[in-house]
Amino acid sequence: MQIQINNYKELLEFIKRKDINSKQATEIVCKALRVICVFEMTKEELILKTENHINTFCKNYTGEHPIFLGQLSLDIDIKEIYKS
Repeated sequence: MQIQINNYKELLEFIKRKDINSKQATEIVCKALRVICVFEMTKEELILKTENHINTFCKNYTGEHPIFLGQLSLDIDIKEIYKS
């Protein structure tokens, strides 16, 4: 299956669809945002972290973004990306 996502709104709409599971949504988010997801998340957690990433790093793009989904800043703190 090939999909085309043109903007962040479409990305969020796609991963929120009921027919898309957490694993599929994670794969799409990682490709679209060029991030790595180290730990498995529920779909709800993935949606929240994706929204946060978009709002924090993508809306006012400066050329830099974190490598891991869930990072709160450009500096890596493993506690931010670890699912407790």
